[in-house]
Amino acid sequence: MTLFILSPRRSIKVTSSEHLTVIFHPSLLLTVGDLLAFSKAHSMLSERHWVDADLEALMRQEVMAYGAERLELQGQSVSVNSKATIAMALVLHELVANAVKHGALSRSDGRIAVALRREGDRLIIDWTERGGPPVKTPSRRGFGSRLIGLVIEGELGGTLETRYQESGFAASIAIPVAAYDRGVDAIAE
Repeated sequence: MTLFILSPRRSIKVTSSEHLTVIFHPSLLLTVGDLLAFSKAHSMLSERHWVDADLEALMRQEVMAYGAERLELQGQSVSVNSKATIAMALVLHELVANAVKHGALSRSDGRIAVALRREGDRLIIDWTERGGPPVKTPSRRGFGSRLIGLVIEGELGGTLETRYQESGFAASIAIPVAAYDRGVDAIAE
């Protein structure tokens, strides 16, 4: 059983018996949707005995409520370790939530294209929204954007590049192999 403790005043580190570490940043409070994303990822990992999860399945699960046909996946299938599964569940939830509020999923004909590829020692995830309203660079970073950056850069040691194009929001995420490879979990065990 995993216990989540939320505090707006200080960082809290929660470690479960599965060697999963979740760090909450003091400036952020998680929403019910974020906790549901965690719950779905936990269920997916439990079905696979906390070994790994398929990133494509995680993406499909998050977009399913808005219509599976609205997600176009390209590239190779990638399995990610339990730590990266939980982190990516939160990132994907925030990307989808932003697409529903401001982007492609706010319109019936909007679509999201995600391309997965390995480039050297990194996993590259290209997220591209089309068919939504024109977007422009926001004047401030909202909750979701801050959370995505904290998880990608802080928890996974990756990089995040966002582009606000008139045709739609786009992001490129690069995650080092050490952050998602099954070997990381095997060492922790």
